[in-house]
Amino acid sequence: MEKTKAEDTSDSAEESKNEEAAEFNHPLHGVGNAERFVKQHGEYIRFCSEWKAWLIYTAGQWEMQQGKTRLYQMAKETIQNMRDEAEREDLSYEQKQDLIGYANKSSKKSSINAMLDLASMEPIIQASASHFNSNLWQLNCVNGTLNLQTKALEVHQSSDFMTKKIATPYNKDAKCPKWDRLLETIMNGDQEKIDFLQRIFGYALTGETGEQCLFVFYGSGANGKSTIIEAFRDLLGEYAMNMSAESLLQSKAMIRNDIARLNGARFVSAVEIGMDKKLNESLIKQLTGGDQVTARFLYREHFEYKPEFKLIIAANHKPEIKGVDNGIWRRIYIIPFDVTIPSEEIDKDLPAKLKQELPGILAWAVQGCYDWQEHGLNPPDSIKSATDSYRAEMDIIGGFIDDICEIDPEKRVPLGSLYASYQEWSDQACQDALGKKEFGNLMRQKGYSQIKSGSTRYWTGISIKEE
Repeated sequence: MEKTKAEDTSDSAEESKNEEAAEFNHPLHGVGNAERFVKQHGEYIRFCSEWKAWLIYTAGQWEMQQGKTRLYQMAKETIQNMRDEAEREDLSYEQKQDLIGYANKSSKKSSINAMLDLASMEPIIQASASHFNSNLWQLNCVNGTLNLQTKALEVHQSSDFMTKKIATPYNKDAKCPKWDRLLETIMNGDQEKIDFLQRIFGYALTGETGEQCLFVFYGSGANGKSTIIEAFRDLLGEYAMNMSAESLLQSKAMIRNDIARLNGARFVSAVEIGMDKKLNESLIKQLTGGDQVTARFLYREHFEYKPEFKLIIAANHKPEIKGVDNGIWRRIYIIPFDVTIPSEEIDKDLPAKLKQELPGILAWAVQGCYDWQEHGLNPPDSIKSATDSYRAEMDIIGGFIDDICEIDPEKRVPLGSLYASYQEWSDQACQDALGKKEFGNLMRQKGYSQIKSGSTRYWTGISIKEE
């Protein structure tokens, strides 16, 4: 039988009354308080067990809480809501007194802490670290979330779970004339190199690391390399980080706190590597390889993360790379900064002026990102040539092989004889000779192998030239 309109209205009122009663029926104990807290604030708070941290969604990003100040304020709002609820007319006097009394009791610090601890265990509040910043093609701007694949600027949404944000608004039509003039000057008008830099910086906007590269900005001082890196760091804000150049060098340090802090960054720069400093090639391969790395903070447990950052070294001196295999050299791009700006032409206010052009620099980099997606990094011949020259310069035993040895798959030479010839060549070249083990490792990296015949071990495919 069909209900009358009056009956429908009566049923709706009864359902509403039941819903209110159900809300009051949160138990008057810690679990009930946690349920109230989650019901009131659950849309914009999360707890990450891996990070042992609360996050609150504010102004387009999830902010990790260093303390509990904001959480305490939110808990106080929940307690005040309990007091407000006690004003409902449908509650009895005893119910109102019970609710007010329990609200007062819940105002104690211990009760608030208990409320938060219990709330952190609620499934709706739990979020794993993998929830956050998982879309490597989104860039969180102050005026929206930029999709770097579709070119769309989208409205901020808490469901994007982004913990970082740049302070620069995205405007595809913004210009940066001072930035353009700077690049024109420091690249000596070489448009191919300028375009390559644009693709590098565009690639750095993303969390993608498929290129597996290390970029070395090389040149003596007063050439603008640090200026453009600083400007891009200013642009990317929370997505950018500095690291000590020492962190990338050969070291016996075991606790890599400096590596742990890079988790989630997209642009990492290390400035001014000293003369005759050797890169930690194993670490470079790990950081640029696209695989998980293991790190830990001091006095904390080890954890794993997949680097998303593009690594740039700015150096007045080329860092030494001992490895001769493609495993390291396929990752290296050296970008020479050959122009030295005369002291009288240096604009000390340029960094501040470039900050005013950050919207334009962002639009420039976004265009570089699109170009990179379409064409790849596509280094110009000048960059390839500079990188090849760098590799030849770093090839410690390459000169010895060219000068002293004959390459022939049918030839062989005793290990001791070849190493003795290498030592003699090093003395004549005024170079410090490598130890036997390191010399052997580099020979293997070059593709030479050993065989044993009788009691003698030989290098195959190579011999000493006859005089």
